[in-house]
Amino acid sequence: MNGAKLLIINSLQGAGGHRLGRILSCFEDVYWYSHPNNGLEPWSLALNNKIKESTISKYHYDRILSNGESIPLIGSRIEKYWDSPKWYNNWLSIMKTLDLPDKFLTFVVHDSPKYLRSFFPEAFIVNLISDPDKSTDRHMNTSAKFRIDFKMRGQRPDYKSVWVEASEQLLSTNKDATEADLWEYMYKTDHYQGMKIKNREANKLNFKEKSYANITLDYESLKLYDLEKYFGVLDASHKRLLHQ
Repeated sequence: MNGAKLLIINSLQGAGGHRLGRILSCFEDVYWYSHPNNGLEPWSLALNNKIKESTISKYHYDRILSNGESIPLIGSRIEKYWDSPKWYNNWLSIMKTLDLPDKFLTFVVHDSPKYLRSFFPEAFIVNLISDPDKSTDRHMNTSAKFRIDFKMRGQRPDYKSVWVEASEQLLSTNKDATEADLWEYMYKTDHYQGMKIKNREANKLNFKEKSYANITLDYESLKLYDLEKYFGVLDASHKRLLHQ
């Protein structure tokens, strides 16, 4: 992958993982996915509404390279299309075709440090800790409202996973179905209560497995200038993301 390095931000859903991704992209050795869909700088938000998620959660961004190519997803966000870890080999084959910058590339995921380390032994993993109930409340107003009709061209296998079959069934009756709608369709339980349980369990696991991460941090005690030893000089404009 040329000189590219992976900077994986692991967080609970609704914990502000993409906001931290933008903040870390203010370091000189971290690549920013500069594009009108994301914002030309990490501290400037999207210039259009082409990424629907960014109209719901303003810090959201996609992994778009300067030439317009997209970096594929990792972890459970793509594994649900496969029902197996075989997504990783497909991910590798795609990454080998991309012209990647010699910098850290950020990925925002909702997994666990041990799971991530099993696939990416050389990655720099940031374990973002947050209050699980507050994160769930924020999730209900942001990512719970995200669409589920992603095409994921080139990233999906030639069969339909359980998640894909369920999403297609739901979309056939509700073309605007969201993550929350699909949860309730698949699990027949209230999404808010289910996510609260899921985030609480994930929070315990993130604490338990923090030794698999390079650093564990939270927004309340964030000392960004201490991270310059890992990622180079921090642009002062990062402060715009701290107060928005």
